[in-house]
Amino acid sequence: MDLTKVYPDSATDVSHPDGVDLRATVPGLLKMWDRTTTGTRLAWVAFTIGSAATRSRVGQWVLADAIRPREGEAGKRDHEEFPAMPVLWKT
Repeated sequence: MDLTKVYPDSATDVSHPDGVDLRATVPGLLKMWDRTTTGTRLAWVAFTIGSAATRSRVGQWVLADAIRPREGEAGKRDHEEFPAMPVLWKT
């Protein structure tokens, strides 16, 4: 999952190497699909986020463009209502 699409970060000149990297792509597990009231596709994803010192497993709705198929899984269907949508990496 592309964290830049989940947590837009306004970068500054200050660097915190031990902080949470919101520019990373992290593995996750796609749990379900839904749509917003305007038709935008959403994915409920479980993933781990954190820094060098802390890690936390979270689950949340993300826009569908924040996820991509795990390598070798591009043709699999996770939900019949969205047959063209990808599945995520499994952790």
